[in-house]
Amino acid sequence: MIKTICQLFYLLMFCTLTFASEISISPLRLDLSLQAPMATLKVSNPGEQKLLIQTQLMHWTQNNGNDIYQPSEEILVVPPLFSVEPHSHQIIRVALGTTPCKKELSYRLFLKEIVTQKSNIPGLNVALTISIPVFVEPTEKLHTQYAWQASNTPKGVLVSLYNNHNCHLLINELQLLDNKDVAQNSAIKLFKYILPGQSFQWTLPVNEKQLSNYKIKAKINGNDIIDEANKKL
Repeated sequence: MIKTICQLFYLLMFCTLTFASEISISPLRLDLSLQAPMATLKVSNPGEQKLLIQTQLMHWTQNNGNDIYQPSEEILVVPPLFSVEPHSHQIIRVALGTTPCKKELSYRLFLKEIVTQKSNIPGLNVALTISIPVFVEPTEKLHTQYAWQASNTPKGVLVSLYNNHNCHLLINELQLLDNKDVAQNSAIKLFKYILPGQSFQWTLPVNEKQLSNYKIKAKINGNDIIDEANKKL
């Protein structure tokens, strides 16, 4: 299971925003398949207070760049409710409860802290919530096919990425290049999943005047790529 620096940064940032408690989760993503229908998640409590955690499995889809979550029982999660003593941990078992299909199935496993004692310190009554992706491998061979579009707008260059293949894309970095591979903007750091059949858009400012043609430099699923925008598939 690959843990990228960007994944760790994103998780830590999300935890910091909740303020309530300390929690450590490993791994940061789960992958299930017919060959590997079960996985485990380790939830650790490095703090000094006992934690009470409830899990919730949500089916994850996207529409027009927005994440949509619906309760699901297609993935089994045990235990659904548990406590973690200070400086201890709990193992969560996750099992495939549905039949994989030709396209990758996507879910989010939410872990929600239940606050049992009120604090007089402002901010400490906010319950911590963390989610990690759970992917079910498709029955067909994983194949990568995506397309970039780039168009000039008054606010910058509108870059669109269309995911036309049967599994997700994870975008960690994005930059515009000219035809000579000269950077037209500073690279932006991202942590964006694009699910199969979906797309997403970014508006990027350019350093100089807008061009008629662009190349895209990006990090997709951990790989550095340079591709032409507006290329016919």
